[in-house]
Amino acid sequence: MLVRHKLPFNHWLLDIYSIDLKPHVDSHIIVPNGYSYILCIAKNKVSINSKNITRDTIACFKPTQKVVSIDCHKPTTVIVAKCIPTYAGYIINNEQKRIYNLNHLISSKHSRWSKQLFNSNSDLYLRIQLFNSILSQLNFKTIHKTILDNIVLYIHACKGKISIKELTQRYSCSSRYIQKQFKSIIGITPKVYLNLAKLYYTLLELEITIKSEADVTILNYYYDHSHFSKTVKSLLGVSYSKYKSSKSNLTSVLLCEDY
Repeated sequence: MLVRHKLPFNHWLLDIYSIDLKPHVDSHIIVPNGYSYILCIAKNKVSINSKNITRDTIACFKPTQKVVSIDCHKPTTVIVAKCIPTYAGYIINNEQKRIYNLNHLISSKHSRWSKQLFNSNSDLYLRIQLFNSILSQLNFKTIHKTILDNIVLYIHACKGKISIKELTQRYSCSSRYIQKQFKSIIGITPKVYLNLAKLYYTLLELEITIKSEADVTILNYYYDHSHFSKTVKSLLGVSYSKYKSSKSNLTSVLLCEDY
């Protein structure tokens, strides 16, 4: 079960929600959308794409090109923070970590909060407030938006339907600069990121529109339905037909995002 939590965020943190998982029953799915996710896992282990993650862990993900499935071995609650990808990039790069086991990030910098954050018997909303406070204080680089932050947010405002050339003109920087920033901070090329954002918003539109699939894909700048299907396979790791067959599991997650 997914529960939304309305809390104040800085410009990096966009959303925080909690999910209650039951073993062998519930599976929370994060559809690739160009954002990053930071998970707070307390008490029990969870399985992320079939890989076991230890308890009392902060798990940090840069934008993924694959659907992320979160399952549990025992009933547990996972707190999920959605953020713009540069934020996760700064954390991972500064801590010299790539994906898992960032619990020392909390214990070393905020030891007085660590025990309460990872105590699953504590009031959930207080834990979420604490998680939000900790993440809001991890200000790497600068508390102000960088050019890359602004570029990422603008890509989402355009739903991925913009070229690298247009970005260089808008932000008065070279394509080489954009390439270097995306690769070093976010971990993928700007071209892949644009394709990922455009695909996500296209999939979301397909969930809520009465237009035909062909019309939606053409309006979102795909040459034809075949081009769209190949993009789904390339970026999500599954065929479009398989994606549609699991749509009932994905729809609620897609629609919980801001459109």
